[in-house]
Amino acid sequence: MASGASIASPFVATYNADLAALSSLARVALPDQIRFPGMLELRREDGALLDLIPMDTEPEMAAIACRLYDLGFHDGKRAENTRHGRLVAS
Repeated sequence: MASGASIASPFVATYNADLAALSSLARVALPDQIRFPGMLELRREDGALLDLIPMDTEPEMAAIACRLYDLGFHDGKRAENTRHGRLVAS
């Protein structure tokens, strides 16, 4: 009988290949399955953890979630830089 880890490893590799085929910067990893059964860690290209997602989430949805996070993150950084620019100029 195959262990959960031996089954999950090819699943994660295939899922990440599907994300790469979508030109997504998102990747997934397997969290502690005792604490988070049936979940995947959704990560950015730099390895930063975004959130946990169910294993049955379609790669397309994971890619969209990562893209939306990146858009929001960069918009927030831009707003922060603009606000600091105004404070310095005042």
